[in-house]
Amino acid sequence: MKQTLLFLALVATNFLFAQNIDYSLEWNNSTMEYEIYITRDIAPTPPVTNTGTSKFTIVAPTNTSRTLTLTSQTIGSYTQSNKITSPAAQPESDFFTFSDVGGNSMIGVVQPGVPTLWLTFTASDGGCVDGLRLFENGVDPDSSAAGMNGSDRTQSFTVIIIPPGSSFDEYSSNTGGNPTCPTLGVEGFNLLEFSMYPNPTTNYVNLSFSNASKNIDIAVYDVLGKQVFSKQKAELIDSSFTLDVSNYNNGLYFVKINSEGKTITKKLIKK
Repeated sequence: MKQTLLFLALVATNFLFAQNIDYSLEWNNSTMEYEIYITRDIAPTPPVTNTGTSKFTIVAPTNTSRTLTLTSQTIGSYTQSNKITSPAAQPESDFFTFSDVGGNSMIGVVQPGVPTLWLTFTASDGGCVDGLRLFENGVDPDSSAAGMNGSDRTQSFTVIIIPPGSSFDEYSSNTGGNPTCPTLGVEGFNLLEFSMYPNPTTNYVNLSFSNASKNIDIAVYDVLGKQVFSKQKAELIDSSFTLDVSNYNNGLYFVKINSEGKTITKKLIKK
């Protein structure tokens, strides 16, 4: 009985002092996609921590012909609501919302304090859109605002936890919700670039660099955001580095390269 009460007390303490989910939006210049990440401050707990309903709303400069297309999702079956174009309350903006009814386990998918790639999407413009950002609750217009047609576009992420068998909206805030598009100029000739081959691969992948310096940092992350490899000031041979992935589980990984303040990330498939 005492153990049961202690367990329930610990669960209640977690409910009171944790359970925050932050959103972040990034532009990936390698894949030409936008990436939405979620970060939860505590680990999902057994026996049940499932997604409930969730919404991700994107705000973009108004353009009647622009569309957004969902290209991947970690779990769930997200659908897109009707676009709201140039509402009277904020005529310079358009609103796009991806939503899901939930019912999927977060255990083993989300790690505490680690950004987890949740959704990717593209814009019909074919690249990065200046001014495209995440909706700000309490700042952008709510459902009662003129032109919003009673549609609630506020960010939300409900999580169902058993015990105690309740649902909680854990959405807290946006972090990095306004990505900066890369600029082109004379300095563009010095941008860090690299190629990976073979990709997909089973054992080894060769990273070949152009404009490489002596300060190349290499990191590899799995789809959950866990770092599985890290090498600072990697030694290059003929501007190349060979990465051994033979012991990796099959699946999707992200290879992140940093050099002199420039960063580039590419997707790697281990099969």
